[in-house]
Amino acid sequence: MSAPIVFLCAEDELDKERRGYARAFGRIAPVIFVPPSENWQVRADGSPQLLLNPDGRPWLPAGIERSAAPTAIFHIDTYVALERRVRWSALYDYTFVFHPGFEAAFEAAGIEGVRLLPHAAERDLFDGAGTERDFDVGWVGRKSRSIYGTRDHVLAALTERFVMNDASRFYTPEEMAEIYRRSKIVVNISRDDHPSDANMRCFEAMAAGALLMTGIPSELTLLGFEENVHFAGYRNAEEIPDLVASWLARDAARTAIAQRARDLVLREHTYDTRVATILDAVRSGAQAPARAWPRDKVAARRFEYYVEAADVARSVREFREITAASPLSAARNAVRFARLGAKVIKRKLR
Repeated sequence: MSAPIVFLCAEDELDKERRGYARAFGRIAPVIFVPPSENWQVRADGSPQLLLNPDGRPWLPAGIERSAAPTAIFHIDTYVALERRVRWSALYDYTFVFHPGFEAAFEAAGIEGVRLLPHAAERDLFDGAGTERDFDVGWVGRKSRSIYGTRDHVLAALTERFVMNDASRFYTPEEMAEIYRRSKIVVNISRDDHPSDANMRCFEAMAAGALLMTGIPSELTLLGFEENVHFAGYRNAEEIPDLVASWLARDAARTAIAQRARDLVLREHTYDTRVATILDAVRSGAQAPARAWPRDKVAARRFEYYVEAADVARSVREFREITAASPLSAARNAVRFARLGAKVIKRKLR
């Protein structure tokens, strides 16, 4: 039997990408879940293939930089707090970024184990026989948040004009796949702060055989996809409804593009192919920079992490660790308590 893969998270954190990876790893090896705890090393298997932090709840496992097994971390929304993500990655052997173009920031900081790992689709959700496409436009996703202003505006316009599913409700992954399989077009309107995002929706829509319509520029073009070959593009949000109507009128062209995209995604962009990428990377022998750091530097980086997470108890614990290792380092880092206090107050006022 293959050695296990340890997910450094609780099972109730397996939403979206984490679910896809847990299922894909589970097809080739036992998967063990270790939720945040101070004795996590006891709970983890003695000789796993990989210790993986899948970017769930904030947690930087104590002693991860001394693990005998290879360690890795996901950065799903790589573009959010990029500088901090680079700093935390120094404690892991391998860093997987989900968006192209961000690898250079990690490499510049000496993170030699950084790899691109784009979003993907769960193949088994989209493998079955075709179904009637009775929705003009399909939509599954979050809305009504400050980063989704454009999305909310466009969805309102689309809902008024086209036959759509209920865009206001939550859908399970299985329900999402069914909606996309019943849709002629899936429109992707990414976050306002990263509109070029090649997110999960892009890959899932293409895997379902719907025509993906997404904004240009798009990260998809950095991943080998081409506009009007694998997806349709829009340049501004106002033109989306008219473009949808235009593509709905061109059945043959729309279907041909959607089929090419589906073939490519199911061949190269599933969680199973991503898992193969991870395991290939782990064989390269990269080492976390922090494996060579002195005790006080490791503790200082962990202290910084928990300050940013507004975790008072763990911040205090790490500061004590710094003090025990180097009073001078503790004096340099004490200033971060002011930031910790500000973060705690801000959270209480929300």
